[in-house]
Amino acid sequence: MIAFDDMRGFIQLLKSKDQLKQIDIELNVARGTSELQPLMRFIHNSNGPALMLNNLSGYNCPDIPVLFNPYGTRERTSMILGKENPLEGKLRHVEVLTDQSLWHKPRKIESSKAPCKQVKIDRKDIDIGKQLPHVWFGKEGPAYITNAVVITKDPDTGALNTGCYRLTQLWNASHPHGDVYSEDEQKKCLSIFSFWNPPGQRCWNTLGKGTRDESAT
Repeated sequence: MIAFDDMRGFIQLLKSKDQLKQIDIELNVARGTSELQPLMRFIHNSNGPALMLNNLSGYNCPDIPVLFNPYGTRERTSMILGKENPLEGKLRHVEVLTDQSLWHKPRKIESSKAPCKQVKIDRKDIDIGKQLPHVWFGKEGPAYITNAVVITKDPDTGALNTGCYRLTQLWNASHPHGDVYSEDEQKKCLSIFSFWNPPGQRCWNTLGKGTRDESAT
């Protein structure tokens, strides 16, 4: 079902379809600002294109542009699956979900040769405030790590879960998805993927247990 090897391929397709615009005017994305909020509202309400924001102030990684609104229309979401018509995209999605012969089995490689280990940063040098691009949306407290999806595993059922989180309160995860982990399990049941391919980004879904906290919302 994956039509691209990585996000670069999807970006190239957007360019070829005139669905990606380069924005060079300065936008402030620092904490307490709201310049991204009205921009997103405007392009969302007008079925606008994807944007590459090249000139951001108040940003921790100024050399890395931010891809904005890449899946903002049904057509672009369908393009993730190799289709341009939204109905054809839905039918392709249903086809893959209902026909297990189309599923790809995981390809196993030696952990020492995994692409994610090509670049290693020593523990003492890790600083997500400098190494992972993140922006603020208006006056919200924590920043968003751009294009990051968290993958967790339920310690009771073994079920996998993917979700978009702001990655700021791992020590205070008292919500239904966090309070089920013991201290040992917290060390092994969570992975964070940034900058991965479009289908993975769109499949995130929070699958929570029916707890009193969730039933009250």
